[in-house]
Amino acid sequence: MDLFDLDTYFSRIVPLKAVQNVMLRSAMAAVAANQIGQLLANHSPREDLQHLLPIMGEDGAMQHTDWFYKAANYYDRGISYLRIFLQRWLSDSNNDWIGHTSRSNTTRHASETGTRNVSNTALPHKRRRINEQESSGADMEALVAAISVFSLYESLDNPTEDWSQHLDGFKALLETKIIPQAMSAPRPRPDPFISMKAGRAAFWNFARADYLAAYINHSKTRLDPDNLTMWKAAGLPVTDDGTLTYNDPITPGSAVVSYRPGDREDLVSCTLIWIVLRTMNFIAPPEDAGGSTAHTPMSLDTPATKPGSDAGGPNSLRSRITRWKQLRRQLEDWYDNLPFTFQPYAIMGAQTPSDQPPDHPPRFTRIFFSVPMCAAALQLYHFAQILLLLNQPVDESDTRNLANRIRMFRKVSEESEHHSRQICGIALGKPPPAVARQMVHSLYLAGLCFEAKDDRMVVIELLKNIERETGASTAHRVRELREQWGWEEEVQEVQ
Repeated sequence: MDLFDLDTYFSRIVPLKAVQNVMLRSAMAAVAANQIGQLLANHSPREDLQHLLPIMGEDGAMQHTDWFYKAANYYDRGISYLRIFLQRWLSDSNNDWIGHTSRSNTTRHASETGTRNVSNTALPHKRRRINEQESSGADMEALVAAISVFSLYESLDNPTEDWSQHLDGFKALLETKIIPQAMSAPRPRPDPFISMKAGRAAFWNFARADYLAAYINHSKTRLDPDNLTMWKAAGLPVTDDGTLTYNDPITPGSAVVSYRPGDREDLVSCTLIWIVLRTMNFIAPPEDAGGSTAHTPMSLDTPATKPGSDAGGPNSLRSRITRWKQLRRQLEDWYDNLPFTFQPYAIMGAQTPSDQPPDHPPRFTRIFFSVPMCAAALQLYHFAQILLLLNQPVDESDTRNLANRIRMFRKVSEESEHHSRQICGIALGKPPPAVARQMVHSLYLAGLCFEAKDDRMVVIELLKNIERETGASTAHRVRELREQWGWEEEVQEVQ
């Protein structure tokens, strides 16, 4: 959760808050138990479980514990407290989403834990314990942190329906509490993370989950990337006309994004998240692309379609082509202006398969980064580039320039394969588990771009390694790749 946060709010501050907050403590215990259960279920090597010895014991006595049952118990306990918190904070509003957060998941576990039917006599006791918190500000931070942790739990357990419900609930909390508070605060200094660290850490965690949910569900994002007031309150270095910058007075007027060498890596990475959210809205199906453009900066977005015009007409196509070029330029400028810490400290050739001659150049390289955040950001950059390449608008009515279209398709194939090899290279560099878990969808997309069997087998092995070493489920992505490739069961994997 702190992958894009140098202040490491969730690992440095949240555990201390959990000591005095049963809701937050239950949420963290649910995630931990679920993670342990996944690692044990995947029969991870013993060396990958060394960090669990304090919990499981040297003799492995806790190895046979039903960790998923424990996770469900902790989850339901935390949800019961979460609902009380929501009722308390939103009692003065008419939000009908109170108690909506992860309703189906609570119902699913209720028969196991018995926490669904909280007795009337227990509620006053729970409220009394909650009221013993230090202050309303501490309560708000605990609430925001707990919802973020619950969202992580849902992404581990069921990254579709229940996760979407949590994201919907968190979005309502952002709009009613967190963002208004951030926008009412005094204007921060150039460092965008000095105030309301809890709210901003939770906001950017939600933004990361938002682009993943949009990609998985083939939908638009919940956050509006064109609401620049909201994003500036969250710390995004963007001007009123949509230009990304970081307090650099000598930034040329033609630049879309510019950084100084001393920029924080988390600010640079979060800027990429904003660009990726815009990319997700661009590739969303047409029926989901009817959002408002009231806050859209004209220099970065497409001209509005005139009322009564055909949405699929030439004006709409030209608008999409213009917007596609602007998104590509944003990504390229982001990459070209990266601080030096985003450079890999080593690039090595991957091991050559045994059926190839020794002097054959390696098909992949292993890319190593000193900062895990930089590895995560760069694999996300290549992921976004592939998405834009595969969704480049084409004027089907233009039959006069067939040679140009052939060149375009060839360029798309070459560039998408380049970005795919970069993604695989980062994964082959064995980044930390927090980064590896973020690469499941990137590796899946990279696998779709490969034609050679050896390249595809590398992707399959990388996905299986992620599941074995981190507990993240990748089997469904492996199955989807095999279906997309048209592989039959007799295709055996190279060990």
